[in-house]
Amino acid sequence: EMGLPEAGIDQQTLTRLPHVEWAVREAERLHPVSDVLIRFAIEPVPAGEFEVPAGWLAIISPAVAHRLPELFPNPHVYD
Repeated sequence: EMGLPEAGIDQQTLTRLPHVEWAVREAERLHPVSDVLIRFAIEPVPAGEFEVPAGWLAIISPAVAHRLPELFPNPHVYD
């Protein structure tokens, strides 16, 4: 039986618990901590019928992107 260290869970313990990382990532996918991400495009980026030119700001919403059915089979379900 593996007990918890008195100081809490350290990085070494977490590396032996991959399901914890998967659970946290899935929770973050459904409930992102940031409303928007803003980045400069360093090269042209295709976006549907359009293209974001290099040097322009690209703004995305993780809450929308993480629920796209073409990327996630059941986008509204915690998996």
